[in-house]
Amino acid sequence: MPRRKQTIDDVISFIEANAPLEGVTLPENPFKGRKFQYGLVEEAIDSLHSNERFLDLEAYDIFGTQYIWNLRENITNNKLAR
Repeated sequence: MPRRKQTIDDVISFIEANAPLEGVTLPENPFKGRKFQYGLVEEAIDSLHSNERFLDLEAYDIFGTQYIWNLRENITNNKLAR
């Protein structure tokens, strides 16, 4: 059976389920175990930021984000690579 296409809501739900409580520092990245496309993660984080949630979270904080440094077209994502 083919996989269901991931959505922004899937990413947001994953972030909400795995985000540490405010002021709690975890020894390792809490956002492990899922692979999301960079564009989808970026849209989800933009949505969260527009609602003033998880303001310090960036796409590279989500471990396993695909195509974050190199976009699918073999173009380096200079915005994040720096």
